[in-house]
Amino acid sequence: MRGIAKVHLPAATTIAAPRSGVNLGVDDAGDPVTLRLFRPSGTRVTAISALAPVQLLVMRAAHAGVVVRVVTPRPRHWQRVLAHGSDAGAVAPSTVLPQISGPQLVVDDRLVDDPRDQTRGPGDAFAWRCRIELRSQDSSADPRTRGRAELLLLGELRPELTLALATGFGVAPLVRVPDAGSVTVLRRGGLAYVTLDPTPDEAPLLQSNG
Repeated sequence: MRGIAKVHLPAATTIAAPRSGVNLGVDDAGDPVTLRLFRPSGTRVTAISALAPVQLLVMRAAHAGVVVRVVTPRPRHWQRVLAHGSDAGAVAPSTVLPQISGPQLVVDDRLVDDPRDQTRGPGDAFAWRCRIELRSQDSSADPRTRGRAELLLLGELRPELTLALATGFGVAPLVRVPDAGSVTVLRRGGLAYVTLDPTPDEAPLLQSNG
């Protein structure tokens, strides 16, 4: 038997809205930090020197049933991470990914920047698709890195680069350098310092930058 159950609460009762998104870790207060990666308008993320946070997001999205594709010339590098999902896999850089109707996570892990390659960069936003572009410090000076991204994930960077990125997103200069187990999450007008919280099964699969 199916139906709708009504629960009557006192008029003064306040109920917090449920969290949505993919959990990345905890903030300084110990509260969960979730990233809303899948939106009707699409989401573009640039991760600079932040491989482990991206791998953690990939594992958790794949485990939740999200379609995941990693565009990479080194598929073995992602094999164990992608094993968590029923529809997760690595594809060659020349692959044209179709637009689908449901949530999709695309990670661009191309190692070499080619200025003639117009597909490099945050790219166009498609409904319900999150595109994460992995970059090193050396390639992050490209204005496409931050021009259209809604979100930046920053690992340990040179001070002058962190200053430029923070200024471009309208926030105060970063006062902390993340270590191997944390990441700076930079949104338009705000930032958060996040400590990753991998489970015992996830932790051995995370890799350092390189």
